[in-house]
This record gives sequence, structure tokens and C-alpha cells, in this order.
Amino acid sequence: MVGVVLTLVFFFFHSSPISSLGCKVFVETLLANLAEKTFENAVDGGLTIFCPKDDAMKIFLPKYKNLTTTGKQSLLQFHGIRLYQSLSSLKLNNGLTNTLATDGANKA
Repeated sequence: MVGVVLTLVFFFFHSSPISSLGCKVFVETLLANLAEKTFENAVDGGLTIFCPKDDAMKIFLPKYKNLTTTGKQSLLQFHGIRLYQSLSSLKLNNGLTNTLATDGANKA
């Protein structure tokens, strides 16, 4: 599996559980970006994060570093959904899903 679907409370970004799932590079990248605030603001209503595994992130980082600031923020925001979605619920969804990058005022 390329990524891990996580539903988190914001404090997990700053502690070990997410890192132990192989998402450390994604979390570090997110914490260094303005997109972190969008994720933090979304926590109250529930948050699902599609967290790419470290190996995938390490391969992609050279391309990521060449993106504009807005491009980096948008890419990271595409990895979050502003509500809790269990893995089984995600598997049943075969339609469009808004992400933090396409939802409301944050539309990219």
C-alpha cells in the first residue's frame, strides 16, 4: 500500500504514533508548510489524512521542492478530508470526494 489512511487529532502530528506508521516524512513536510494550519483548523469536525509512506515521499521530495509555495500547499491539502471517514467507508465511496484543497474557500 502506497499510503496509510489516518484519522487523527492534531497532536498526533507532534508525537510518535504517526511516525511509527511510516508517515514521518509526510508529517515533517506538512509541519514545514502553511498547509499545517488548514489541517489544524479541520480537526474539530473530524479529519481523515491520506498519508504517503516514507519511501514514496522520499522519491517525490525532489519534485516537491521544485513546486511553488502555492503548489506545495495545495498538494499537501489534497491529502486531507474535512471529516472522519473509516477505511470501510472510503472503500464504499465511488464518487467524487472534496479534499482540503477543493473544499470551500480553500479550493485550489
